[in-house]
Amino acid sequence: MAIPLVVLLCACGVLAGCATSGEEPAARVNGTEVRQDDVDRAVGLAALSGQTLTRKQALQQLISEELLRREAARLGITVPAPAIDARVADLAQGLGGQAELKRRLKDADLTVVDVRRGVEAVLVGERLQAAKFSGLRATRAEAEEYYESHREQFSSPAAVNMGAIVVRAEGIARNAIERIEDGQEFENAARQFTIDPEGRYCGGMLGWIATASLPPELAAAFEEMEVGELSEPVAVGPLWYVLKLFGRRAARTTPFAEVAEDIRRELTAIKEAAALTEWVTEARERADIEILL
Repeated sequence: MAIPLVVLLCACGVLAGCATSGEEPAARVNGTEVRQDDVDRAVGLAALSGQTLTRKQALQQLISEELLRREAARLGITVPAPAIDARVADLAQGLGGQAELKRRLKDADLTVVDVRRGVEAVLVGERLQAAKFSGLRATRAEAEEYYESHREQFSSPAAVNMGAIVVRAEGIARNAIERIEDGQEFENAARQFTIDPEGRYCGGMLGWIATASLPPELAAAFEEMEVGELSEPVAVGPLWYVLKLFGRRAARTTPFAEVAEDIRRELTAIKEAAALTEWVTEARERADIEILL
């Protein structure tokens, strides 16, 4: 059977108007086309990770990725399938599992292949960054300077692991204390007595809370308590609290020696990323880029 001429022309890209809008180029980078549907996919993939990109922003990202891809190919840098598999698995876990990833992909009209391509582009950038700028290393002196100017990042305040039952009257608070002293579990008493919705849900177990963030009345009560002890009723405004101290943690600043290498790694990554950004800027200036979007 003879194939209609119009089909042959469309297949060869000769007949104007045969290509779908998604196949039309949004840009050309040194002769390589970035298609409209590539831009749409980039917008959708960004949304998966909680980012919002306009189509123009996505196009600029794809142009940079094309320049990175070319440079990686020139240097012989490749990304093996297991590395892509691992990163996709991390993405799925972050979203709540493979089923949730598939649901979101379906809602966004994307496929796992789209995700793998996006992940591959990210990994290419990471490997290229490491290969081109492996000589950039933050010094111990730079790490120590960062530590001294950001000590709050390495400090944890004094805190208590607390339980609390919140009621509206002292008599109710004393009733709760009697129940606990007679053998009722603190968590059960909290679910029975507390008016705090969160406390009712978690059985009054509020976890570790910085002492400085507590109302002064509660902080003062905890100062007088031993671990495992139950408080007398404590008035805070119109409410009454029954407290239990499950643990106490003193304020602490992590010594520089314990975090020095972590800081150096972070600062090194920042240096490498800045160098790669500068390289991309220069590569864009040298490239023949035609924006069609």
